[in-house]
Amino acid sequence: MLALVGAGAFMVVSATLGMWGAAAVILLVAMFAVAFATLNALGPWTLGLLGRLLLRRANTPARLLAARRLLDDPRATWRIVGGLGLAGFVAGSLAIVPVLTVGQDVDAEGQLLFDDIVTGAMLTLVITFLVAAASAGISQAASVLDRRREYALADLAGVPVELLDAVRRREVLVPLLAVGVGSAVLALVMLLPLFGLAAVQSPGGLLLLLGCLVGGVLLVVGATETSRPLLRSVLATTVVRAD
Repeated sequence: MLALVGAGAFMVVSATLGMWGAAAVILLVAMFAVAFATLNALGPWTLGLLGRLLLRRANTPARLLAARRLLDDPRATWRIVGGLGLAGFVAGSLAIVPVLTVGQDVDAEGQLLFDDIVTGAMLTLVITFLVAAASAGISQAASVLDRRREYALADLAGVPVELLDAVRRREVLVPLLAVGVGSAVLALVMLLPLFGLAAVQSPGGLLLLLGCLVGGVLLVVGATETSRPLLRSVLATTVVRAD
């Protein structure tokens, strides 16, 4: 609820104040920061709803187990995919950078400033996605270690390792796509009052956003796949004792 309030407040302030100097900019940035920060609070709740939806439509053992895990502990999944959610929010916000010079006569100094803005934006995105991928890999590895007894018991019960691996991958991939795309769309919607339809009509901005999302998802998926050999190591070394 707080995230929606922050997003709505940002949109209202954008439409009302326009570009009224430094005070308006500071207020807009503050509203933007509120929505950005509270996205972290809204994420687990959204993943819980997604888990219920996936559970109803599950028609294979892997989908059923992945949906059940997501529904039981959405916060654990958010710790893995939340970094990409925040990175997607940043990517959606920076997708409007090419719009800044549309319809304007820019001199050499202005073009240099714009190039510096683009360079800074791209550097910010690269660092954000790298941090998100590292966080996802560490969180996924910690999740495997935390569930070592569960995995060992499932292995003793005859559950194939391939099924356990498919569940581990599926419980991350679907929320990853939903969170990444959803956060980017939220950022674009918040910026509509300030930039109008130009925020979503710039080919350069949309290509930048698409490239960032695809690259970010691939980075996070690659990072989480590093826990695949860890799962096999856990199954090979964990000894289950009767409690």
